[in-house]
Amino acid sequence: MPLAKLPPDPAPTDEELATIRGVPVASLTVGDYIFGEMEWQRLSQERDPNAFLVRYATDATNFGWSLDYRDYLKSKEWKKIRKRVLESADYLCAGCGGTASAVHHRDYRPRVLIGEDDAPLIPLCSECHDAIHIDNKAADAWDKAEAALAALIAMNEAKISNLDTTLVAGRLYLEQQNRSVQSNDDSSSSAERRSR
Repeated sequence: MPLAKLPPDPAPTDEELATIRGVPVASLTVGDYIFGEMEWQRLSQERDPNAFLVRYATDATNFGWSLDYRDYLKSKEWKKIRKRVLESADYLCAGCGGTASAVHHRDYRPRVLIGEDDAPLIPLCSECHDAIHIDNKAADAWDKAEAALAALIAMNEAKISNLDTTLVAGRLYLEQQNRSVQSNDDSSSSAERRSR
């Protein structure tokens, strides 16, 4: 199954922006849109910390979390979540089909961090996990990691599909061979009966 898309972030309506900026909708300027959306997002996050994608663990602190990610990864809660995700995938790496030992966060929303939403958590082997985090210093590191993860999963799916095709072809070949052997056995039995 291809990498599932994360739900899109909500967006304000022109009416909401106009209310925040205190101007009529028809009078909204580019600045009203920019600053109005920033204020709208801040207010929305106060109401619902899970409303927006949180791309980096360090960004979770912007949503009222006092989170040291290294401490979180040592917590009983994370260990329980990690075990659940790995077990639900039968410890199969989504990237290569090997043995998964890591769980990759695609999103750090509070509901993900406390274990209410496992969908953005992907089981990976350490090699695949390292591969998707190869360029963590880049400004677009999250986007690059998402693209690398999607590519790994697509390649693994293709490998599985090819394996399935090979297995089906092998089964068909064996069935054909069995029919051929059966046909030869039936012919031999008929010939023996006629010779008596």
